[in-house]
Amino acid sequence: MRRALLVGVLLALLLGVAAPAAATPTHEETTFAVEIQETGDAVWTVSTSYTLESDADRAAFDQLRSEFEAGTGPGPSVDTFRSAADQVAAQTDRDMEITAVDRSSSVTESENVTGTLTLTFTWTNFAVVTEKQVSVESAFAGGWFGDLAADQTLTIEPPSGYRVQTATPSTDIVDGALCWNGPQQFEAGEPGVVFETVTVPGIGLDPMVALGLLAAVVGGGLLLLGWRNDYLGGLGIGTAAPEESDETTPPTDEPPAAGAGEQSESDTAAVDTDLLSDEERVERLLRENDGRMKQARIVEETRWSNAKVSQLLSAMEAAGRVEKLRIGRENLISLPEESEE
Repeated sequence: MRRALLVGVLLALLLGVAAPAAATPTHEETTFAVEIQETGDAVWTVSTSYTLESDADRAAFDQLRSEFEAGTGPGPSVDTFRSAADQVAAQTDRDMEITAVDRSSSVTESENVTGTLTLTFTWTNFAVVTEKQVSVESAFAGGWFGDLAADQTLTIEPPSGYRVQTATPSTDIVDGALCWNGPQQFEAGEPGVVFETVTVPGIGLDPMVALGLLAAVVGGGLLLLGWRNDYLGGLGIGTAAPEESDETTPPTDEPPAAGAGEQSESDTAAVDTDLLSDEERVERLLRENDGRMKQARIVEETRWSNAKVSQLLSAMEAAGRVEKLRIGRENLISLPEESEE
């Protein structure tokens, strides 16, 4: 009778039967997913889904999810698990606590529209951890969990690096996790599960330990090989001289391609102006400006004094390197070939 009462209270809180039937959409299923951690803590995810067949169902679920996320409405209740944690802690003499509580909801649309309420929390010290085992045999002490109804599923997933050693009652293993589908009766203290560390066949080592040893061996071998090459190379042993090719490039009588050896305009532009003479700098400026520039512009570009530019241009004009044309109060400087066109 006590067992039936516990089951009734659990189902009432999880499925929200306290809500008026007209205000609650059709319940579809409830899943209890338990992920055991290496520390012995367990992350619980309790999901209750509803079939939303009409606009009225959708509106009812919207109201339900709003109340659930606020912690005031029907749906999976963390209070049930807090009471269970206190009960199991007293029976096993282990400190337990329900932490990291989170409530969420979602609506998915595939063949049918389904609304889901999800409660997630961490149950500390849920399992007993030893050197090579993690046991949840005492976690369901007192029969607080009850039986699984036809629309309920319980999965218990081992920590990373562990596998199932024993499970009571026996059931299928799906993707590495134990899976009980309702209807399922559990005796007092069930389900009971023991996980063991996974060892590498033939050597009896934990996979992470074996991987670490393998990495150490490979790393040591590479270091030894590097030292050997460096040591023998220093003695001149074991180092092969580069092979000489018997092939030689045959001489050719062909003349160089046209323009070879001539400096292009882009190459000229890349020449450092500090390597040019003053006359060459002026000629370069003129070529960059279509062969003609006002004298004042040359002063501006070179940042020389007016006197220096005037004397330089007069000398270049006398040498036939530039020509000067007086236009009003300014001199127009041009290259000889430009003035002839």
